[in-house]
Amino acid sequence: MPIFVSLIKQYAMELNIYRLNSMEEPSDEILHQLMERVAIEARKSSRNAKLELKRRMQETAKKIAYLKAQQEYKSV
Repeated sequence: MPIFVSLIKQYAMELNIYRLNSMEEPSDEILHQLMERVAIEARKSSRNAKLELKRRMQETAKKIAYLKAQQEYKSV
């Protein structure tokens, strides 16, 4: 097994074992990995929120256009 794969597996095991309520401080490597995971999840969450906002804005714009069209039809 290549050393890189072995190291990744070792870090993954350490991350799975480490808990934030542990009495011992995390190593710099584990802290970096934890923060990287948090950053990845934050980017995913932000991307999903932006997509949802865009979807809702488009939905609202369609509703407004529909209501305006109804008002114009009634006023004619």
